Amino acid sequence: MGALEGVITISRRLSLAEAPSRRTTTLVAGRLFVVVALVFLLSTAGRHPQVDEFTTQLKGHFKDFKSWTPPAGIFPSVLRYEHEHEHDKLPRAVLGNDNTTFTQYLDARWPEIVSPEDAASSFRSDGGTSPLPPHIWITLAGPTYVDTGLANLVAFVSQLNQERAIKYGKNTRETVLITLCLDEKCVKMCAERNFYCWGGYEYKRPKQNLQATWPKLAGMMEVLQKRDTFFVDADVFFRLDPYPHMLPLLKDFDFIVQEEGNDFHFNTGWFWMRRGPKSVESWRAVYDMDMKELSRDQRNLNKFFNTTGLRVPNPADKSNVQLDFISPNGVRVKLLDPELFFSFHFEDMLVGIRPDAVYVHATCLQEKFAMAKHQGFWGDIDGYYSSPLPVLTFDHHSGTVEEVTLMARIVIAAARYVDRAFQPASTTTFTKVVTAVDTFDRKEREHWVSRRPYYSFPYERIGRALNVTMVEASYNSHSARHLLGKSVLAHGEQRLGWTTSQERVAKAAEMLHVSELDIRRAKTFSHLISLLLSPQYRNVKVVKLVHFEWPDDAGRWENWRYWVVPGPMDAIVPCNRLEHGYLCSYTCTWDGLPPGLPDWPSQESLLKEVEAHGLKRARRIR
Repeated sequence: MGALEGVITISRRLSLAEAPSRRTTTLVAGRLFVVVALVFLLSTAGRHPQVDEFTTQLKGHFKDFKSWTPPAGIFPSVLRYEHEHEHDKLPRAVLGNDNTTFTQYLDARWPEIVSPEDAASSFRSDGGTSPLPPHIWITLAGPTYVDTGLANLVAFVSQLNQERAIKYGKNTRETVLITLCLDEKCVKMCAERNFYCWGGYEYKRPKQNLQATWPKLAGMMEVLQKRDTFFVDADVFFRLDPYPHMLPLLKDFDFIVQEEGNDFHFNTGWFWMRRGPKSVESWRAVYDMDMKELSRDQRNLNKFFNTTGLRVPNPADKSNVQLDFISPNGVRVKLLDPELFFSFHFEDMLVGIRPDAVYVHATCLQEKFAMAKHQGFWGDIDGYYSSPLPVLTFDHHSGTVEEVTLMARIVIAAARYVDRAFQPASTTTFTKVVTAVDTFDRKEREHWVSRRPYYSFPYERIGRALNVTMVEASYNSHSARHLLGKSVLAHGEQRLGWTTSQERVAKAAEMLHVSELDIRRAKTFSHLISLLLSPQYRNVKVVKLVHFEWPDDAGRWENWRYWVVPGPMDAIVPCNRLEHGYLCSYTCTWDGLPPGLPDWPSQESLLKEVEAHGLKRARRIR
């Protein structure tokens, strides 16, 4: 059923199989009247004249925009779902069109606009006791991000609000995250999770603009007329409160933004911008540039601001880089500390991720979520940490490409058969990687390559393709930290308002206890499955396979290097181009599932093989 077919009116909540009582009918009619009245008031309410002017200007430029006719029904401009709250003026997830603008969506929920005097404050400067209007964070998402990157942002903002209210008082200014959806499916998924989402810009997208960036551009042109705004990409993974670093800068600057690291540009994956004509003019200039040549908003905004030229006044002295400047149209720009607001493509430099880093932005990476989890920037989404999974892992992932690949296949397949999550080793070392032909003597070279797991195998994509749950190498300690209360206000502190119950302590202790199983005990892969299902290991939370590195000097065919692993094993391969370093294009490319993969044999058939002692000899890998 499509999302538009899923529009739910209040009358549909009654079962069609039952005749409603008179009381129920009266109640439904009353609710319908109230909702219709609200919709009428919203559609006829006076709007800000600048917004009307902006809408008129946009319509003049959208000569080629996609037409869209809303479905017939009571609420033609709004998707309504069961998840809406009765006190809400509009549903949290709205599929907007010409009749429901993003400005109307914001004004219906947060009608008060913070004064310029209070823009950098957490409390009212006039001494009032009511909370200030919330900080507005805007992000973008498509369907693939709703349950992942977006859910992670929502979890962080929720905990941030909860802890800041305890530390600074219940009237401290809150944060609200609103998603500009790229399509209708995103809006529906947001509604299922009760997220704040709006999806109307796609229906007015000029063909010259990219779907992935157009809502951001249109949103900034519209919102910045009335509201100061934070923007954050959905692949930015927070660990700590950004406000101590951001709020002191708000009084003196109009645009506070993350470093990019290339060409001395800024990165628009995280910024705060002051409302006003200069800000709107800046994004309108980006729009005009997009109409002439397809490009990303970040590149064009840097070009319009002449970022490189103003940050490096003397091209001959690139060590003298300005951290703030004033754009040609008068916008005061401030660049943030890149070690606190960290872009992941810096990892190839001599810069590590500091323990007090506010976030990591996965700018150059295919396995974005795997990296965020590995580095400790992932939240407790759907009980990921608070209801920890049983895992199967191993401690020594090293050898030739063939050996390393077979190890991964053995552990991933075993995890699948015994209902455990697969946990990679913290580092993978390939001892023989062939490089390109040497330019000096025209010979190929072999060398070793040591990589983190998200640079070694496309574990996330393999897991989704084969329906195997993958967790990070530090999943055990991360689970324990969340169970014991991990704060987002300061590194190493306990979460405010957190109750460390005996149950949580017991779960944390269980995740930190590791039971080892010697791989040399298993004669075949099937025998390994039977050992993992034995009472000794069945109820253990963390099982680690050890002694993969043990040599096979005697040529014993029972050694794991001879094993035949059943199932679609050809899908489990390392990242392409292991010989390359940390480049955006080569971090971990994957060709996807090869055709004609066999199905997984049943667990029962594997165990019968062990009972019958049908041990087959296999060719030893080289």
